Amino acid sequence: MKKLRIENEHLRNSKKSLNDDLQKLLARRQDIENLQTTLVGLIQNSTSRKIDIDELKSKLATSVRQTRYQSDTSNAVR
Repeated sequence: MKKLRIENEHLRNSKKSLNDDLQKLLARRQDIENLQTTLVGLIQNSTSRKIDIDELKSKLATSVRQTRYQSDTSNAVR
């Protein structure tokens, strides 16, 4: 009986660890999707002119900061 409790506790810990890893992966996936959306928007809006690399870096950095802030805020609420 004691052995079963120990195994159940190990399984719970493993499940919790897997769930944490899944949440991290989902957050990273969201970051990547947001960057992709930003890049597509920049490319669509810059077809008539040359792309300014500094402007691109600035817009991407702003987008990443906003996404991280929103993600941190939503994780803090959970």
